Amino acid sequence: MSVVRLDLLTPPFFAAAGLVVASGSAKLRHPLSAVSALEALRLPSGRWTVRGIGVVEIMVGMWCLFSPGRASAVSMGLLYASFATFLGLLKRAGAHTSCGCLGTREVPPSLLHLAMNAVAAASAALMASGPPPGILAYSARLPLRGVPFLLGTALIAYVAYLLVAYLPAAFWAYDRPAGADVAAVRPRRFALRPTEDR
Repeated sequence: MSVVRLDLLTPPFFAAAGLVVASGSAKLRHPLSAVSALEALRLPSGRWTVRGIGVVEIMVGMWCLFSPGRASAVSMGLLYASFATFLGLLKRAGAHTSCGCLGTREVPPSLLHLAMNAVAAASAALMASGPPPGILAYSARLPLRGVPFLLGTALIAYVAYLLVAYLPAAFWAYDRPAGADVAAVRPRRFALRPTEDR
């Protein structure tokens, strides 16, 4: 793949790395949502299991941010592929628990979240063929000392968070009782307008 095309993937790559660090930090502070998600699939769970997963996420994310290489990019790609698989299994099992990725924020598994994880996994795999230098070294050689690049990368990460945390629920918000807990309501197909009571 050409250098130009890899450069276009660099901001999303660093944004994905930052999101992995944030997700791991959330698991360290608030592991119970992830514990419930693992229990729903009868996988090994427990607070320390989730915190261990969080530590791995933080280590891989920091590795990709500050000393990326082929091994780190592949590791992050495997993490995101695992996340996508996990979300797919939750949906297939009909589990109505939060996925646990955002700590105390209740986020039921959605196709959007699954797709974004799959795209992040593919992007990381592509970056493994030509990983950039660390985010600070990379940004230092850009105009304005890389400040616009850093802000743009942070914006990509924040928009991805907003999409996962709020967009799927917004599509079916009209289909659930007022004040209901997101994790306690059975997700329905996306609704762009209120459905009539029958």
